[in-house]
Amino acid sequence: MPTKKKGLKNKNSGFDTFNYIKYLIYFSIRNIQHLNMELLRTFKTSIQQIPAPIKTFLKRALAIFIIWEIVYLFILMPNRIIDRPLSMFTGNATAGFFGWIKGTDQAYCKGITTTEYVEGFTLSYEKATIFLGPKRLIGIADGCNGLSLFVLFVGFIIAYPGKIYFKAIYSIIGIILIVLLNISRCTALALVHNAYPHLTEFAHHYLFNIITYAVVFYLWVQFVKINQKLTTAHA
Repeated sequence: MPTKKKGLKNKNSGFDTFNYIKYLIYFSIRNIQHLNMELLRTFKTSIQQIPAPIKTFLKRALAIFIIWEIVYLFILMPNRIIDRPLSMFTGNATAGFFGWIKGTDQAYCKGITTTEYVEGFTLSYEKATIFLGPKRLIGIADGCNGLSLFVLFVGFIIAYPGKIYFKAIYSIIGIILIVLLNISRCTALALVHNAYPHLTEFAHHYLFNIITYAVVFYLWVQFVKINQKLTTAHA
């Protein structure tokens, strides 16, 4: 009777291919586990080497981010408690600024409900839409009203060590500047769309975003510099 072969053997050398593959897999898994342990130890060592003030800053920033996301997603966003008035304020200010630049009273803002179909889901939301007479220029969705920039900016200020009164004053000034910056951004986008509609997407997603975040970063840098001077003066 024929006998069952255990693995695949080369008739000339007696090489057992099955066992070789089995041992190769075994040693590969063992090496991967060893590598993971080394990476974990390296990660722990790197964390331990981070200075205590930076650890405190990162912990505060993470806590602020988590708390904000919970409050926004479950309370503020569904009811648009902040988003709706902020979007309409930004839209009306943009229409006014646009009209002033163009020398016309035909620019105005109106809340328009937009419906989109995304991966089988129907999404309806209101945009503060800027018009020039009957011509639609741009729509300001809640994600573009500046609220996320406020939270990002103020979250950094709160997490960074410093005097509370200076943080409060700088946060208020920063928010006012970001509001003006966002209105200017929306106005510039409306001007671009009115004159060069083919450049709207580039200006919206790249050019003005880079400028906006660069300004926010500059405000952070100035905060750190002034805060260090105050800390040194009171030391």
